[in-house]
Parts: sequence; structure tokens; C-alpha cells
Amino acid sequence: MNPKNLKLVEDTGVDPLEHPLRRNGENAAKVAEDSIRAGMRYLVLPSLGPDYRKDMDGYKRAAEDFNKIGRFAKSAGISFGYHNHGFEFEKMNGEVPYNVLLQNTDPGRTCFHAGGYLLDGLRRLRST
Repeated sequence: MNPKNLKLVEDTGVDPLEHPLRRNGENAAKVAEDSIRAGMRYLVLPSLGPDYRKDMDGYKRAAEDFNKIGRFAKSAGISFGYHNHGFEFEKMNGEVPYNVLLQNTDPGRTCFHAGGYLLDGLRRLRST
């Protein structure tokens, strides 16, 4: 967060909690540094890029990347999380991608947002 924006946040009394990463997490180091300086507690990957979503191997690769980002974030003193959408609940070859993410990430390094898409995804899974 640039100093002007940080000053604006501080002046308004807002408690910033999270800062988004690019879809592949490539800016994690810079964002972590800025986020910690701004008093934020989470780095959040707001979505998965299309290269991860092509097949289940892509979701496994995403989980590996989550673990790397989470390890880095934890060592920097900030938490890493992923914000899901509906596509993670659409079965591929009989598997639910969201489950692959959960099964292949270290819960001590990655948290998952429980937003509306999570609830929608759970409803869809119950109806199948």
C-alpha cells in the first residue's frame, strides 16, 4: 500500500485486514512487506488464474503454490488465505477441485475464506 493510501486508511480509523495478491501469487513478497507495514493480518489470493483451473493437476499445482506462499507469509509474520469462487465446486473427473485444494495444503500455512460461494458450492454438492 502506498504511503498516501496508508495515511488515508489510518486517518479514517479503518482497520485493514487483508491485501490481495495477483492470481499466481508472484507479488507475495512485496505485498507482504506493504501489508505488514500497513498493519494488515492477511495476504489473500482472490481467485485462481485459468491455467490452474484446466484440470486436477492444475489444482494440485495451486495447492503447492499455496503452501509456498503460506510458508513465506508465515515467516514474514502474516497469514495467507485463498478466496474461493463457484468453479472450485464443479466436479472434474468425479472430483471436487475444492477438496483437492483442502487435501493438499498445509492448514498451518493456508486459510480459506468462507464466503457466499463456499455456501453455494456446498449446496450444489449436497444436491448431486
